[in-house]
Amino acid sequence: MRSQSIHHLGGVDHDRGLSSFLAGDDAIETLTFPMNDLGFTAMSAGPIPPNAAELLTCNRPRLLIDRLMKHSLIE
Repeated sequence: MRSQSIHHLGGVDHDRGLSSFLAGDDAIETLTFPMNDLGFTAMSAGPIPPNAAELLTCNRPRLLIDRLMKHSLIE
C-alpha cells in the first residue's frame, strides 16, 4: 500500500482500493477495475492509510480473499 503502481497500469485513480476495503468499504465491485489487455480484474492499493499495519492484521484481508474467491467461482 505504500508503493502504489497498479493504478497506473489500469489508467485509474487510486482514491479507492485495497485500503478502502480494509477500512470497511464492502463494495468490492466499485473498488476493482478490469485489466482487459492482461485478462484479469485488479484493485488499486487505494489511499495510503495512516495505519497500514493495523489494517493488514485485522480480519478484513481474509474476508476480501473469501469474497473474491466466491465471486470468481460464480463467473
